[in-house]
Amino acid sequence: ILIIAGITAGSISSNGTMLLGYFAFQVPVLLTLVVWLLLQQTTAYTQLAILTVFYSAMLTALAKRYRDQFVMLYEVNAKNKTLISDLSATNQQLQTEISTRRLTEDALRESELRFRNIIEAAPDAMVLANGDGDIVLANQQAVKLFGYSEEELLANKVEFLVPDRYIRHADFRQNFTHKPKPGKMNVNLTLFAKHRDGHEIPIDISLNTVPGKDILVSSSIRDISDHLQIENDLRQAKEEAEQANQAKSDFLSRMNHELRTPLNAIIGFSQVLKLVGTNSPQQNEQLTEIYLAGKHLLALINEMLDIAKIEAGHIELTMDSVKLGDVLNESISLTKPLMDKHQIQLQFTASELDDIYVQADRTRLKQVFINLLSNACKYNQDNGKITIKHSSAVSGRTSISITDTGPGISPEAQVNLFQPFNRLGAENSAIEGTGIGLTISKKLLEMMHGTITVKSEVGRGSTFSVELRQSAAPGIAQRA
Repeated sequence: ILIIAGITAGSISSNGTMLLGYFAFQVPVLLTLVVWLLLQQTTAYTQLAILTVFYSAMLTALAKRYRDQFVMLYEVNAKNKTLISDLSATNQQLQTEISTRRLTEDALRESELRFRNIIEAAPDAMVLANGDGDIVLANQQAVKLFGYSEEELLANKVEFLVPDRYIRHADFRQNFTHKPKPGKMNVNLTLFAKHRDGHEIPIDISLNTVPGKDILVSSSIRDISDHLQIENDLRQAKEEAEQANQAKSDFLSRMNHELRTPLNAIIGFSQVLKLVGTNSPQQNEQLTEIYLAGKHLLALINEMLDIAKIEAGHIELTMDSVKLGDVLNESISLTKPLMDKHQIQLQFTASELDDIYVQADRTRLKQVFINLLSNACKYNQDNGKITIKHSSAVSGRTSISITDTGPGISPEAQVNLFQPFNRLGAENSAIEGTGIGLTISKKLLEMMHGTITVKSEVGRGSTFSVELRQSAAPGIAQRA
């Protein structure tokens, strides 16, 4: 009996956590034992049965108590584990949020520093204002432009920097805040800002909005005082140049008749005196020099008048459909004596220009060709050659090239070829010329919508090419 009671007590203790198991197994065993003891009908067995019942009741109570404590401890432990897990997750989340916030704050500080550096590096004065017009940021260029410290600027509204006569500036600012139109303000007007000492500064100002939670308007402000001064100086210089040019034109026009009259007289009398039969050879030679010098001076005066008229825009061209071959033949005839003088051989096939017409002023085009042919004679070698060729240029245009066998022109000298009075060193030679023939030719061709180009190689001669608009048939002259 004692052995069974001990085993039962051990089972009860081990199964304290499983109370239902206890009632399902241990209770029937003990109940059977008690019944058997009572059936023996002896005092000792009866007492032992009673003792077994009390003992079983005590063990049941102990098992229940143990079980209740175990369950309570288990539940507390489970709650602690859950709490610890929750605390760990919360701690991890807080660590992540702290790291993220720290990174965000670092990025924000870096972005603000970068933005500030960009503002400071700007060449113009930069002023940022909020929606109420309060200045929230100003760079050192703004401090330098307006004469205020940064603290003084940040303590005021933008109207603080606007001249008093702009009384509606606040309204314009509010309108821009509600309906932004980024860009340069009043491009056709000169705007002004107010310096600390009260004087006004002419400025260019560009406005833009800065994205963000609050409305910010950035103003890029540039002092244009120097720019306006340069414009004023250029305008004044242009006016003075125009006045000087007009004075030159007026002078040349007045001198035209005053110079032509005595020159014509000198040229005429030199021709008359040569007809006198009593002149000695030396006198005839001197009269020839007088005649040639007079003709040269008269040609110089004519060219001076031409270039003055061109620069003043006083030359009128009669544009017509001109037969190119006729103009070239006339020009060749007029320069033939010069070709014969230098024994120049001409290579030109006139039939190439049959039915070739160009849009030009006939007289001025002939003037251009005479100048080019005369130069090709004067700057050629004796017994040299001049070649005239025609070629089709781009669609609707035609080209005439005049090539000589002279000494050629260096690339450095070609840069100054069309400058007036620049004879590229020939002024020290015996070759006659004024140095403005090519200048006049170039300007006349440009007025006729044409061009002139040169290709030259030292020691192998030069080629001047004239390009003009081609015309299908003669037309009605028009004023150009």
